[in-house]
Amino acid sequence: MDFDDLDDEIAARVEAGETLSAEMQQAAGAKERPLLIYFPHRGRAESIRLTLAYAGVDWKEPEPPVLSVTDGDSLRAMHNQGGTVEYPFGQVPIFDDGTFRLSQGDAILRHLGRVHDLYGDTLEDKAMIDMAISGCFDMQSAYDAFCYGHGFTPGTQIDYKKLSKYIETRLEYSSAKDVKSGGAHFAFLDSFLARNGGKFMAGKRLSIADILLFSVVHVHLLPTTKAPDLDHAMRKLYKGLCDHHDMIQDEPKIADYLKSGKCYEKANG
Repeated sequence: MDFDDLDDEIAARVEAGETLSAEMQQAAGAKERPLLIYFPHRGRAESIRLTLAYAGVDWKEPEPPVLSVTDGDSLRAMHNQGGTVEYPFGQVPIFDDGTFRLSQGDAILRHLGRVHDLYGDTLEDKAMIDMAISGCFDMQSAYDAFCYGHGFTPGTQIDYKKLSKYIETRLEYSSAKDVKSGGAHFAFLDSFLARNGGKFMAGKRLSIADILLFSVVHVHLLPTTKAPDLDHAMRKLYKGLCDHHDMIQDEPKIADYLKSGKCYEKANG
């Protein structure tokens, strides 16, 4: 099979949601490094970076970064291109593998899961992975709202009242069934993981749901003198989630990425 024929078969299999053979993954990886566009912090692109790292894919990001949350001109330039191929929804992350350009973080994550065989083995696995992803993104949205509501953003004084409220409404078990949680609560993710045996979110092997969960838990465990209560609350209340986090963190390719220059120190902008 020549390279062009292999390209066609790779595209067809990815479109059909089928697993790529080792030969196809190697051929896909031999092309130009895929491009990831996002802000110079972890944020909503971190699960994508972690997935690429775990899959052994070397990617690139614009250097210097083309976007900054404090640079109005760069943000306006992005928003002005909303609805185009460059920025289909006027936002990031953007993933471009040289054959097509993809927007929306969850779509990118699911695409990488299909391409790199990180989407479970059965239809039930895939459905459970989808459900877990939705729950994790709900939790990430709650964390983002807390951070960007000046509860905990770089360069600002920590608002301890907001931090306490966040811990109360998103971590403490007593608030899990409060209608105001909107489904975004660590107790739900903890019980989801436990129902599958406590090792993986779905199925019998690591998937993009595990990587996304790791990313969400990880930002709550980052050592900081500004908000130590967050780290302590996670370790105290959610041993199962923290054990899962530590297991993913010890995966060799994940560990290498976290120690590399590609991993941004800042969790959010």
